[in-house]
Amino acid sequence: MLGASPHLERARWVLLPLLILGAAVFFGNFVHGFYPIQRWLFWRYAAYWVLCAFWSAACVSAGHLTITRVLRRELPIVEQLVTSFAVGLFEFFLAMSLAGALHLYHPALFFTLPLIFIAAGFEPLRRYLTRAYRHLRHARRRAPPAPLWTWGFLLYGLLGAAMVYFLILTPDNIQFDSRWKHLALAEDYVAHGGIRRFAEGYTVATYPHIATFIYTWAFLLPGGLLFDKVELAAHMEFVGFLWTLVAIPATLRLLLPKGLTPRYFLLSFGARFLFPGVFLYDSSVSGGADHIAAIFALPTFTLLVRSWRDLSPRPLSLLLMTMAGGGLTKYTGAIIMVPFPALAVAVRAVHLGYLSVRGKIAPELRRNWYLGPLAAVGFGLLYTSPHWLKNLIWYTDPLYPTLYKHIALTPWTPDAADLYEWGYKDYQFWRPSRDADGVARTLRALVDFSFIPNDYKRYHGMVPLFGSLFTLLLACLPFVRGTARLWGIVGYAHVGLAAWYWTHHQDRYLQAIVPLFAATTATLIVLVWRAFETTGPSRVAALATRVTLAGLIGLQIIWGGDAYFIQTHAMIRSPQKAVIDLLSKGHLRKYDERFDVYPTWQSIGRALPKGARLLLHDNHNHLGIGAESVSDWGGWQFGISYGRLQSPREVHDLMLSLGVTHIAWEKHVSKGWDSIAGDLVFFHYATQNTKNRSEHSRMLLTELGPAPDADASFPNGVAWLGCNDDYKSGLYALSDLTVPAFGPKRLDFPAPRLAHAKTAGAFRTAGAPSASTFGLASAAGFLVVDPRCERALPASVLADFTLVATRRETMGKRPKRDLYIRTSGEPRSVPELPDTDAPDEPTAPDAAATAEPDTAGSAAPPASSARPGGSDDEDDDDTPGASDTP
Repeated sequence: MLGASPHLERARWVLLPLLILGAAVFFGNFVHGFYPIQRWLFWRYAAYWVLCAFWSAACVSAGHLTITRVLRRELPIVEQLVTSFAVGLFEFFLAMSLAGALHLYHPALFFTLPLIFIAAGFEPLRRYLTRAYRHLRHARRRAPPAPLWTWGFLLYGLLGAAMVYFLILTPDNIQFDSRWKHLALAEDYVAHGGIRRFAEGYTVATYPHIATFIYTWAFLLPGGLLFDKVELAAHMEFVGFLWTLVAIPATLRLLLPKGLTPRYFLLSFGARFLFPGVFLYDSSVSGGADHIAAIFALPTFTLLVRSWRDLSPRPLSLLLMTMAGGGLTKYTGAIIMVPFPALAVAVRAVHLGYLSVRGKIAPELRRNWYLGPLAAVGFGLLYTSPHWLKNLIWYTDPLYPTLYKHIALTPWTPDAADLYEWGYKDYQFWRPSRDADGVARTLRALVDFSFIPNDYKRYHGMVPLFGSLFTLLLACLPFVRGTARLWGIVGYAHVGLAAWYWTHHQDRYLQAIVPLFAATTATLIVLVWRAFETTGPSRVAALATRVTLAGLIGLQIIWGGDAYFIQTHAMIRSPQKAVIDLLSKGHLRKYDERFDVYPTWQSIGRALPKGARLLLHDNHNHLGIGAESVSDWGGWQFGISYGRLQSPREVHDLMLSLGVTHIAWEKHVSKGWDSIAGDLVFFHYATQNTKNRSEHSRMLLTELGPAPDADASFPNGVAWLGCNDDYKSGLYALSDLTVPAFGPKRLDFPAPRLAHAKTAGAFRTAGAPSASTFGLASAAGFLVVDPRCERALPASVLADFTLVATRRETMGKRPKRDLYIRTSGEPRSVPELPDTDAPDEPTAPDAAATAEPDTAGSAAPPASSARPGGSDDEDDDDTPGASDTP
């Protein structure tokens, strides 16, 4: 203020801050009465960002130290930081693996491990960042003002990132696979205190899963709710996604000719959102592993470029680290990310070997042609040892269960081979035929993969939303200059595409290499945009090229613009609505309700005593139990085959050998992956040999009871009452019903030991014994009914039986079957069977309706929860209304 006294000026310095502080206190106190400040979700999300910054700094610090010590130099600033994060992330995985093997998973590790990483590289990173900041500040001062149009690129990229982030604000957005794989396994490890052997041969734990070890750190959060741990894990994945965005301009700098590098190439990160599939379930950031694998994609390419010239062991050691990072995240990552760099190193080694023999290479490089690849093999074995060594020690197969034809696996049941070949690989994998037509289709997929949706129809129908600019702009590649390295990344992308389509071509698995597509697309856009600046044709040609290019880009943006709003989430339909509902609960004063995520599983977890281990029957989705678990779902475990067990005591002993203390299963549901015999054995044990049953929504939870008598056996007779289109109606021994659910043997049905009296045709031989419906049931300990043909069973037939499950068949068009076990009376011997149904018996209109399910007062409780599915995404848990969320 003009003419103000010095005293008044000093008073302003004090009064203005005090006035603003007073206004803030007043306003805070005012709104506190409507929505208590301490209950604002903002504080939780802010805490997640602080913790993610802490973790990210740890990765960058350790990675920077490793790169500078190995290479003895520094990379360009952005590339240095991106590569440091990728290398540090892999080292963080190695440290978490070691801590897990030593059973050091304790809340204290949550802070100590990142602090160790930060401390190890703090001083070198501080000095580097100081120099980098000075360099960037100087470069910014010298740079001309940014053109107005660059703000459009920046806004587009930031908007895409914000849209992805908005989805992760609720744990309900977590994808189905993560609820039983990545996050659920992390929860199990923390409950155990470290990594462990899964005695049932649970393949989810034997497959590579860097993502699980990363998320395990989130589950070590001291005192956090399940909501907090899941959200922290989701934020970690999102931070990794942000690093993949930063990697795009770092790669662009390598791909573009030096004289053509645009001043604003840092804005090229927005090219990632030209592939709108990232907004769709389950290709989005939703607690999965594909975006964790993507962190390593572009650093692998840039390190390959740095290693290519001389194949020095030093840069190759870093290259193998990022290759291992992509490969150990999941097998699909290994399939699509590892072959090209491995092949490139091999080709370069042969070339250098040839030059060395001809004497056309510098003397100091003459041994690199074999020392480099040998070092690469050694580093590869070392970096991947947390995966293969663990499997070798615990399961005798480094790639369990892949090598079952060559190695005696532990565990491995008589039914395991059929389940693995036909129930897992054949039934689960999307792949072309293994012949010339399949090869031709794979080659065509290199061109049409983005135009033909490779996803379930119920997600976004048959609408192609992956993003096609990568494919379309490749037509321009022969007509632009300075593309030597660009051809390399195009080759990397296409080798990955071919491997993807040949093995398991669902769109979500491609998210691991979409950064390659985005970097290629951004580079081609720049090259085409500036193609005529060096050749100098007419302005009309240059203008026409730029207008048509802008139109093509705009068409892709507009076409994919509504992908974000397509309600494709398998469990909640619209994650946007779920986030809105979550945020609105605060103003509705439903404070605690916001954190009640996955209520069924948290309810089960609260009912389990400390140290419990829960058997989940036919069930995948179980995130939230907070305890160790055992899975008996065939196709993902090969150590349990109920149909081969002869007595309740054998089942009980198996449970004890697996460390099982409790069993959970879905009421009256069989998913049909096991044989009929397996279902009957399980449900008999679960309902007759357990105790303390409780209900949790659709789930039943029981505790193991005392050991059954050693001489007790299962009732051997099974009365099958069906339509004669698979098993013929009649009486079977329990061992007859071990026909597998998958593969060629699934149609090899044995003849009944005793035929139904009404069975007609060539199946009935002259003089063969037969019995009526009542007679078959009288001789049976189990009853299997096809409701299509047996809708009005006499009440006397069902009087001694209890419905335990309705079985859904997974293969073919066979109907559901009702499974009963005998809960009263004893089966009669076969010679005493009557030839006709008992006279004047009242009938029930529907067999399933007359049979009462087990109640809390029945002889014993059930055992195991289940969720079926052709593939992970076709599981019942993967459909709206089938999950814990409404």
